[in-house]
Amino acid sequence: MAKKTSQSRITKDASFEGVVVQSPRKKRAKKKIGAAPGKVLARRSPREGSVCPGARIIGVKAATSFDMIKIMRKGLSYRSVEKLGAELNVSIPELGRIVNIAPRTLNRRKDMGRLETDESERIYRLSALVEKAEDVLEGKDSAQRWLKTAKKALGGRTPLDYADTEIGSREVMDLLERIDYGIYS
Repeated sequence: MAKKTSQSRITKDASFEGVVVQSPRKKRAKKKIGAAPGKVLARRSPREGSVCPGARIIGVKAATSFDMIKIMRKGLSYRSVEKLGAELNVSIPELGRIVNIAPRTLNRRKDMGRLETDESERIYRLSALVEKAEDVLEGKDSAQRWLKTAKKALGGRTPLDYADTEIGSREVMDLLERIDYGIYS
């Protein structure tokens, strides 16, 4: 599968694991795309398991998005909060601050064993963001560092602080997409 433009040609290799940039005008392609001609921008194999991003991190087995919707409506177990906190290497109160759940509410949810629908969605949204960061940055440690470090593209805030709203979370996802495709950000 190949797409040609006047400045460069982007091709996918036969195994669909990487994107290779080739250009007759090397300098122009380097400025426009952010990579040297012939350089592999991304090399990843598809993840096994759930089709729902972030489900692996919070310990949910959802084969389809319909399954995930059912789980969200029922509410995630409190164990999902603990798993996400462990994945990010943050305390439960700090995770609550990131996803806008008050500490007393988290204590009540721990006693109940289950989160409400809106709280479950916030936990799931953050877990999808963490999984995307681990995928793009190729590792848990590098993703943790990146998520906790201030970024100019986010107005000097950390991606975790910026991801406290749906819109902010989308901005962080967009930034990860730009990094994944080699676009300077």
